[in-house]
Amino acid sequence: MTLLETLRKDKMTAMKEKDAVKSGVLGLLISTANLKTKELHRDLTKEEEMSILSKELKQTHEALASIPASREDLIAETKAKIQVIESYLPKQLSLAEVKEYIIKKIETMKANGEEVPELSPKNYNRMIMTELAGQADGKLVAQAVTELSKEI
Repeated sequence: MTLLETLRKDKMTAMKEKDAVKSGVLGLLISTANLKTKELHRDLTKEEEMSILSKELKQTHEALASIPASREDLIAETKAKIQVIESYLPKQLSLAEVKEYIIKKIETMKANGEEVPELSPKNYNRMIMTELAGQADGKLVAQAVTELSKEI
């Protein structure tokens, strides 16, 4: 079952349960996924689906940061939206888990006789982000690489 099918099914359930927040978020995700599908003239890959979810999550986090503290109702609604979006993303990795992944990646490259580039965000962000799509934020990967470069 594709993400789009899952979202549609869950939206119907949310509408039956009269869950306006979940229904609204799912409607937004469905329309974004449909638009991307029409732009590409093909079904979305898992990476593209995760990209859509990650982008919406990031935008919702930014919206939460811009809400004044006095608007507790909006803050609660935005946090509920974040929970809905996060429920469709794979578990997010911690900084320690990302560091561990990078170390294993370097060890694998050395074992295969591949050239290991200098440990800097410039060299590793793209490589690691393609493998951890949807599981780690770009800022987190950059932070992990920077910290590892100081430790090693």
